[in-house]
Amino acid sequence: MNLFKNLKKSLVKGLAGDYDEEAISKQLNEYANEKGVIMLSFESCPFCVRAREVLGEQRVQYKDIMIDKLEEGKALRSELGKQYGQTSVPARWVNGVFVGGGNDGGIGGLIPNIKSGQFQELLKK
Repeated sequence: MNLFKNLKKSLVKGLAGDYDEEAISKQLNEYANEKGVIMLSFESCPFCVRAREVLGEQRVQYKDIMIDKLEEGKALRSELGKQYGQTSVPARWVNGVFVGGGNDGGIGGLIPNIKSGQFQELLKK
């Protein structure tokens, strides 16, 4: 599994090309440390669309950063892989805690965290 993750991180880094790693890392950290629910996504990714639906069903206010619409989006995705070990979207934080994707990453992902009540606890912080 680590081999696959490392290959994927290398591919994403290659797609990002040269960028100011310090500036992009700082930008990602600013997103990650914002209060509330922050999501990096692609506009039409089916997993991202589902995450939006789930958050809507939960009546959760969130900030959706569609990185496929940003000039620095590929660089943000590369930094996501370096800092959090996840290059896929959606990627979410709740009050500064990395939740990860829909079912995996971070502390178990959005959907399992909602089912367990952990997501609601993170929202209270």
